[in-house]
Formats: sequence, C-alpha cells, structure tokens
Amino acid sequence: MKPEDLLENVVLLDSDNLIRFVTDNENGMRLCFLQAHPSTETNKIFQRVISSLAQKSLADWEINTPEIQSLYTHLAFFFKKANKWQYVDTCTTNIEGNIFKRRLSAWLHYKRYNTYQLHLDEFENYLSKLSLALDDGDDDYTYEILSDLHEYKTISIGNLPEKYKTAVIALFEDNVLNEKYPLLKQHKAEELSKLPDIDVVKDNGKIHIPTLFAQSIFLETFITYVKDNDLFGYSIQQAAEEVIKKGQANFDLGYQTLTSTQVVKLYCYCNMRMHYFSSLSIFERSKLLDLFYKTNGKIKFIDIGCGPATSGLAFVEYIYARTGLPSIFDYFGIDISITMQQQGKEMMTNVAFPSTNTIEFCTDIEQIDEFYLENSSCIILNACYVFASEHLPIDKIITYINRIKIRFPYTPKYLLFQNPVYEPLNRRYLEFKASLVEKEVIYTNKERIFYYNQRNQYGEPKYRDVFFEILKL
Repeated sequence: MKPEDLLENVVLLDSDNLIRFVTDNENGMRLCFLQAHPSTETNKIFQRVISSLAQKSLADWEINTPEIQSLYTHLAFFFKKANKWQYVDTCTTNIEGNIFKRRLSAWLHYKRYNTYQLHLDEFENYLSKLSLALDDGDDDYTYEILSDLHEYKTISIGNLPEKYKTAVIALFEDNVLNEKYPLLKQHKAEELSKLPDIDVVKDNGKIHIPTLFAQSIFLETFITYVKDNDLFGYSIQQAAEEVIKKGQANFDLGYQTLTSTQVVKLYCYCNMRMHYFSSLSIFERSKLLDLFYKTNGKIKFIDIGCGPATSGLAFVEYIYARTGLPSIFDYFGIDISITMQQQGKEMMTNVAFPSTNTIEFCTDIEQIDEFYLENSSCIILNACYVFASEHLPIDKIITYINRIKIRFPYTPKYLLFQNPVYEPLNRRYLEFKASLVEKEVIYTNKERIFYYNQRNQYGEPKYRDVFFEILKL
C-alpha cells in the first residue's frame, strides 16, 4: 500500500467500509507507515488523511474502534518522526488512553517548550508523563520508552546552549531523581548497553507477526497460563525487572511464592517472542535451507543457551512455512537450567516437528553424542543472546568446534549469532571469533527488527536493535 492509496480510501469510503478496509489491509497499512519517509509530498498526503477523517464526523464509538485507533496511532507516530507536533497533537486527541497516547503526550509536553528554561523547570513533569507508560498494558514496552527518553536526551537537549545542556544532563544524573523515577534510574543503568547505536539499519521490509502455528503454541504453553493467573500479581515491568531479572535469573529457583516453572513461564511471556522473531530474521538472511535441507543427510541444529528452545521452534516454523510440511532436522538444546529444558521440550512437541527427528537437551555442549552428527548435511551452531553472559564457557565451545571440524572435515558448519547492538556486550563474542582459526563472515549487520507479540494487534509495532552475524566455520 502506498500513502496515496490510503488517502483515496479514506476520502471515498464511509465509516463502516473504512473500518472494514483497515481490517482487511492492516499489514499493508503497517508497512506503508513504516516505510514512509517524511517529505513535503508524503506529509501533505497524510495531512489530507487527517482532514478527511475529521470531515467524516465519526461518532465516538467509531473513533474508538481498534481500526480507527490504529490509523490515528500510525499517523501520530509518522508525524512524530516528521517532527510536526501540531499533527501529532491532533491525532493524539483522538487516541484513547493507552501506552501510545502516554508516549506521545510525553513527547508533546517537551515539544511545546518555548524557552530553554522549561527544559529545567518541566523536567520532572516530563518524567512523570513518560513513566505512566511503563505499566500500561500486558506488553513490555520498556525498550521503546527508554528509547523515547534517550531521544529526548540526545536530540532535543543536544540542541540547547551549553549552559542549559549541562544543567539538564545534571538532572539526568541526579541521585534523588533517579530514586524517585525508576525510568530515569533504568535509563542511567542501560544507556550504554541496550539503547541503539546510530549505525543500526532499519529492516523496513517486514513486520513480524505470529503465524497461526506460532500463536497456538504460545497460547498453549505460556500466554493463557500467565494471563489467567494475572501475571501472578506482578506488573509486566515488575515481572521483567524483579522476577526474571532481565533474563539473568536462576531459572531453577522459584521467586518468592512462584515455582521455577512459573518463573520460566513469565520469562517466555516477557522475552520469548522478541527472541523468536529475531531468530526468524537471521534464518531468513541465510541460505542454509536452500543449500542443505533434505540433501545428503539432515541439518543438525545445536542451540547454545537454548532457553525454552526459542530458536529451535523458530527454525521449525521457518521450514514449515517454506515447505508446508513438517520440518526435518535434529535438535540439540544446551542450557544450564533444567526447568528451561523442560519448557523447551514442551515447545518442541508440536505437529511441525515429528517424533522421527532426534531431540536432545543437555547442560554442557560436550555432552552431545557425536554419533548423532554423522549423517549431517550441515551443522548449525546457534547463539541467540548468550554471548553477553559472563558465564558462557567460551573455551569449551571453541574446543568442541575444533573437535567436530576434525571429525567431520567435509561437513559444512555455520555459527548463527545474534546479540544486542552495543559493542561492550559483544566483547566476548569478538574474542571468541578471534580465537577461531578458520572462519568466514558470511553475513554481518546491525538491524532494527519490527514485530507484534499478538495477531490482530493494532498500533505501532515493537522493535529491537540486533547485531547479526553468520560465520562459516
């Protein structure tokens, strides 16, 4: 869909047919806004869309339908990107109270400043408005909200005279304010580790959405259970920060009254879908399926730090979607947590991964019986968000790679790597890569991946900035 196509339908259709049009063309509309670059012509087209919506005199119940809410939300974030606050204001007025409205309201708050001094006087009011978005809803938008705060600090404050810039930065560092506003404290802790580098490439060609296959597994294995228990009494922010400790908890221990199984289910609810879609992204960037699937032997997938078999399940779907048939490959998941392994077994028990495939879980890569690798068309070592861990046994992984290279010299071997984009979190990976005697970089890039956690979800997509690399070993 092009911007002019959207305009034509908004102008011509009555409210009922417009709502139906958005329903039928939601994916195309999402990509239209994602790919639209602010320009004089595009701005005029979307301004006319806003005017046409206003001229329809939609009833409140029509404005509050998910479809019209989605349209206003996409328009608001486009004009935010275009730095046209008046149009953002118009759209935000028509968005009902949700995380998007709260984020936009915070942005509008500082865009209305007409003196430098207001950046100082209104700093706490801005933080209060943005903080309201943290616990709004069942999805964790902390990354996006921190990025909003990061944008304010780096772009808006960056244009201030030095006197005011220094004063505002001092407010960011103020210990009292950091204790009063957890968002500010978290920004201070994570500013150098998780927020995007400037060289990230936006993958504007695709927005990942759960397929019916993936959605059914997510619902069956963790979403329904967690939501039926009201996230066990925690907000999504508390679950991510306190219970699963941003993915670094000991998952074989419970948390307060929660069992280890419940903690793992919360981990899946908070983190799994993001890693799932980033895994799909790296599979789509490789040629491995075209080269080695159902050739001389089977693909062997060794999942280092597998968690709940997130990448393994994504590889199942990748093959299933490409072929329309159950996937044929052998899976070996490695994780120090037995509870995570149990969750992984549950995930991999599905119609698209037949029992004729080998599936093994272990706590150490050296526990994999190399007998299972003998009929390989290729061996994939997958490393999804594990190299940031200081506990990853890199020496063992290098020893294992060297051993299978000697034993299977003619079998193609690849490493699929993904991690946050910030370089200090990739220090151990770069050291690991430097220690490999023979390797060829097949693909490397830092990309922004867009996704929705649910099917038929309206509004702006979530995103993550990911460092991808594929090595031929």
